[in-house]
Amino acid sequence: KSGRRGKSKGTNMSRDGFPIDLVLVRHGESEGNLAQQLSKQGDDSLWTDDFQRRHTSRYRLTELGVEQAESAGAWIKSNIGQSFDRYYCSEYVRAMETASILNFENAQWLLEFFLREQDRGVLGSTSHMKREKNYKQLMEKKKYDAFYWTPPGGESVATACLRVEKFLTTLRSSCSGFRVLVVCHGNIMVGFRVRLERMSQVLYEDWQKGKSPKQKFHNCQILHYSRRNPETGRVGTSINWVRSICPWDTNLSSNEWRSINRPVFNNSDLYDMVSRVKPIVTHKKFRKIMKAKKRAQRDGHDSREAKRPRKEKDHHGHSGKRTQCERFQDTDGQDAHPPDPNLAKPEGEQAGGHYSPPQVRSRPLVDSDSDFLYSDDDDDDDDEVSPATTTTEVDTTEGEAVDEDNILFDLGEEGKRAVKTLRRQAVERKRSLRSVTPLPTPEDVS
Repeated sequence: KSGRRGKSKGTNMSRDGFPIDLVLVRHGESEGNLAQQLSKQGDDSLWTDDFQRRHTSRYRLTELGVEQAESAGAWIKSNIGQSFDRYYCSEYVRAMETASILNFENAQWLLEFFLREQDRGVLGSTSHMKREKNYKQLMEKKKYDAFYWTPPGGESVATACLRVEKFLTTLRSSCSGFRVLVVCHGNIMVGFRVRLERMSQVLYEDWQKGKSPKQKFHNCQILHYSRRNPETGRVGTSINWVRSICPWDTNLSSNEWRSINRPVFNNSDLYDMVSRVKPIVTHKKFRKIMKAKKRAQRDGHDSREAKRPRKEKDHHGHSGKRTQCERFQDTDGQDAHPPDPNLAKPEGEQAGGHYSPPQVRSRPLVDSDSDFLYSDDDDDDDDEVSPATTTTEVDTTEGEAVDEDNILFDLGEEGKRAVKTLRRQAVERKRSLRSVTPLPTPEDVS
């Protein structure tokens, strides 16, 4: 059971203005059909280099294909009508050749690329034997999901159905109430069935699995859709009847009218279709895999720890690297490895020699006898001082002499300003002492 079936009551597809008669004709047998038929028997001799270079859109009809097209034209004229209001044809060569052989007088054909055959991508212009050999895994996937399966560089049946839907939109807008004849391809006729009859993917799969030849679209097969009731002749508002005819061998087709029952599904019907697909990925499997991964990581960590060499602890209780303080101290807090005393002494003073770094001190402004170091020139009112006052004495008990100018230079800018201030204060003090009136002597008092 695939769902309840009943006549459509006003969907957008049935409510719009469809043609009264829509006649679909598949092209006659082509070069590609005949070459593939021989390839399925294990013989690729017809797949020559010239033929493999030819694109599938340029396949011509075989002699049998021409006869099939003539039979289709005669049957349509005898059972449907001598003429149509609108003629559409695929742009592929085999379809155009079939349309011309149908031989409808005064026909004005409109070429429509939406009616081209399903694009098979890399599988196009490739023999059946090479497909099975070079694309075996790809062909296996097609068996599981033929409706949505897409060959590399090609399109799926579902995608081809979208092109058919665009063409049906054209018919609704410009061919309402017309009689329309369309020459196209096998998988495009499948698209018409899927869209006009609301065929689901499940119904499509069941239809494709059928073994009866009456369920196939043979070359020059005719699929006749109509809004006219075949029993009463009354024209309805939607396409509700269809029949399928193989004109050159009616034993390969049903030939009878049947009403179109577009399925509608309830919740149970949907779940029944879902139940046909068994789940593969579950949370139970996911949790099992995650537990196994954690167990493997734990086992791997334990094995690495077991292989890693263990470091013995020292008398401090430490293992591994020691800090710098620990490396230089023993248990009593004394330096186990004191620095070499000779490393800090300059050359010539190592190995027990006495070494005393130079001590730098500034020369006092006044000596022990209170004599100023500045010039005795009384008329010197400037702040300039003699060179003797600009030096800093270096007292070196032992060692080499030190350049006094360099030591003064090392005082920096602030030090120089301080020395200059002291010099100025000394000059002022000297001048003030000279201007003091001397105390009177005892002789002057008497």
